[in-house]
Amino acid sequence: MRKVAYWFAFIGCILSAFALIPLIWTIPMVRRFKDSITDHESHVALGILSLFFLNFIAGILMLCSGHNK
Repeated sequence: MRKVAYWFAFIGCILSAFALIPLIWTIPMVRRFKDSITDHESHVALGILSLFFLNFIAGILMLCSGHNK
């Protein structure tokens, strides 16, 4: 589920590329999405921030993924 969230976040980053200022926070968020695929931690803050700034679907998927232990 986190891999799908990463791809939606990546698409959201590409779609926001028309404005340079949003790329300041979307690029680090997408990198954090990629790092979250392999770790087993909860990323509630990343999910909430992606709801507002990146992509709604990616944020919902990150919030629903929870712990993958």
